Amino acid sequence: MKTSGTIKTETRNRNAWSRMRTCDCCGKPESVRKDNTSTTCKSCAARKAGAIGLVTIQARAKPKILKPRESKQIKRRCETCAHDFTVAQSVVASTSNSSARFCSRPCYHAFLASTPRVRGRGSRWATIARTVRSETPFCAMCGTTRSLQIHHITPFRLTRDNSPTNLVPLCVKHHREIETLTCEFERAWPDQTGIDHLGTMIRMRQVVTRRRLGKIVARALA
Repeated sequence: MKTSGTIKTETRNRNAWSRMRTCDCCGKPESVRKDNTSTTCKSCAARKAGAIGLVTIQARAKPKILKPRESKQIKRRCETCAHDFTVAQSVVASTSNSSARFCSRPCYHAFLASTPRVRGRGSRWATIARTVRSETPFCAMCGTTRSLQIHHITPFRLTRDNSPTNLVPLCVKHHREIETLTCEFERAWPDQTGIDHLGTMIRMRQVVTRRRLGKIVARALA
């Protein structure tokens, strides 16, 4: 327990190096070192420094110049009806109707239906399709296992071929794209050489997809 003599000694020692200061901004009295020449308390000094820094930042900031918005629409010509139309540049791709090759969906459907069609795939088609899905349960192009459809590499209307060598599972997206490419190749090469080349590419892609999926499964089981 401190005695009165000890308290007086500590007070005398503090007076030797400290002084009383009254803040010029808020009027708050406080004890500071004698070599501290500041006339404001810490709170007021920080407030002033923040205000000065904000003014400096605002002065250095460059004004934002708004440029006129450029047109994102491009002109195209429909391959079915030959009418000109505009489409957003962001939807233009290399395949399917998203490449803006047709002005409307009816024109796209007319393009797909320009070749003769055959309704039905035979009495055993459901069993054949189920067998193909069970043997290769993934899309040959992307490897997904959802919403698989069975595609005839050589169109059924030409050969009536439902053999496994002519069938390949595809997802809805890639089935639509491959059907479009088949129509284009059939127009470009009426002797079916184009369709044969497309079938070879599909089979090669299926082999690559199978290997990639095999590596993924092996890595997961390791």
